[in-house]
Amino acid sequence: MLIKKYDLKYDVQKLCSELNTLFPKKDYKWHNEFPCRKGTWYYNIYDNELPKHIENAINESIGVKIKPFSFLWDWNCTTLELEPHKDDYAAATAAHTKGQREEYISHFDDRVFVSDAKDSGRKDKSAPLNVVVGLQNYTRTEILNEKTGKWESMTYGPGEVIFFNNEDYLHKVFVVGEDKETVPKWSLNCYVDHSEVTDPLFWDKD
Repeated sequence: MLIKKYDLKYDVQKLCSELNTLFPKKDYKWHNEFPCRKGTWYYNIYDNELPKHIENAINESIGVKIKPFSFLWDWNCTTLELEPHKDDYAAATAAHTKGQREEYISHFDDRVFVSDAKDSGRKDKSAPLNVVVGLQNYTRTEILNEKTGKWESMTYGPGEVIFFNNEDYLHKVFVVGEDKETVPKWSLNCYVDHSEVTDPLFWDKD
């Protein structure tokens, strides 16, 4: 299956409290471009700002090591779904360039697609794999399996972690909690290098 789900081996309420203390919501920034045109709030966490014990808990939960950068994502009930998209370099630059003559990429996306690709030996301007730690409300992620032509679906919530390739596969996301109009989707989004997945059949297994 193209989306994997794991239980977070850490108390999610404690995690939320720690993240709110370290990275207050008042410091988040607004983003309202494709694929979330109605707007979301985010906070970029750069190298080694995430406490080591949290990083270790995520690593233990998914069985591989996350990268030292991540971001917090609060949909704030303004956005309830993401349009079908791929999180590749072209999409990252298109979201910021806005008709400028020269291609522009944000500092965080440059870390994801450029410097980390170089540091990790990936192809130029490529992304690592995506890991999403559910903090608040329930979300359904659907990803298109190009081999079968079918959409694969995974629902996750607080204290659960999903792991998938969001660069190469078309995917869409929906908030599905009954209280989605009043309780925002909130998540910690992390990255894993492709080299961490050593089993060639990993994505084919249920």
